[in-house]
Amino acid sequence: MNIAGWLSAPPLAHVFTSTRTVGPPIELAVYVGPLGAAMLILATTVAFLVQVYSLGYLADDPRYPSYAALVSIFTGRSSGPMDVPA
Repeated sequence: MNIAGWLSAPPLAHVFTSTRTVGPPIELAVYVGPLGAAMLILATTVAFLVQVYSLGYLADDPRYPSYAALVSIFTGRSSGPMDVPA
């Protein structure tokens, strides 16, 4: 499949519904279009490469765990807007 065909693919949509225990059911919907999926892959790949590269030059730094945690939080937060509809 060529790139134009891939970008015209239908979006992935899924609704997760909780069980009804107390009050109304809670629904969580995920909607990812082709461009959003490409951006998710790109952003997480770059973040992974940053983590691997930083293992080398921060190996002896005692603050590495906090650095890795902050980069992971940033990656998770930056990928959030890519999976919601505009």
